[in-house]
Amino acid sequence: MKFAIAKEHLDFFYQHRHIEFENLLSEQEVDTLKKSLFETLAKRLNSREEKLKNHNFSSLYMAGFDTWRDSDTIKKILLRPQLAEIASNLVKKKPLRMGFDQALYIPQVFHESKENMPPLFKKETSLASTSCLQGIVCGLILHLDAPAVPTESSELSIEEDVQKLIPIPKQAGSGIFFSPDTPLSLEHLMSTPGTCQILIAYTTDISLYRLCEDDPHTHTYKKMGYVFGDRLKNTSHPLVFRG
Repeated sequence: MKFAIAKEHLDFFYQHRHIEFENLLSEQEVDTLKKSLFETLAKRLNSREEKLKNHNFSSLYMAGFDTWRDSDTIKKILLRPQLAEIASNLVKKKPLRMGFDQALYIPQVFHESKENMPPLFKKETSLASTSCLQGIVCGLILHLDAPAVPTESSELSIEEDVQKLIPIPKQAGSGIFFSPDTPLSLEHLMSTPGTCQILIAYTTDISLYRLCEDDPHTHTYKKMGYVFGDRLKNTSHPLVFRG
């Protein structure tokens, strides 16, 4: 897979701070990635794949963090240098390392109130301000389903408001690269039960672990041996594009 970044792509990204590319993943890769995600979530939740749709969103969200660490299949796709190269070309930074991935699977029924949702799902914020990693330079949302258009607003599209990122890829296998400081809200996904996406956060070579009250995974890094102020290590956060 090789994507050529044209001047038009760069101009659009610089102006709007996000851009969508189609066919980042083939149909087979989409199916493979989605299957592996469900297998990983089910294993982490000590559940069965067919039961995931009945789990509450909070448990799915917490179990969906850094899925690449538990699946060689997910790792092979998400840590693909070609994806990171697109991000690097857009933000003009290299090398890039894998910050984290976050599975975004919407269950059929919601059991929790908006107040208990992660920040990205209850208010307009940004990836940079809701992560305990300092040094995120680009986000990528890969879509693994049919178009994630809210049922109550089927005409909604990104172009309607370029000041606010609403990641609604047009088809499975598409992805949206976006600036970590771009206003971001994933509230619209709440009205699309069964939707499955995965978020990748790329960081610079020098990225620090910090306390972030808005990040539900802040203390997860302590299990890897990190303390606040530490730089990310290659052993836990590999470089995915050197340039």
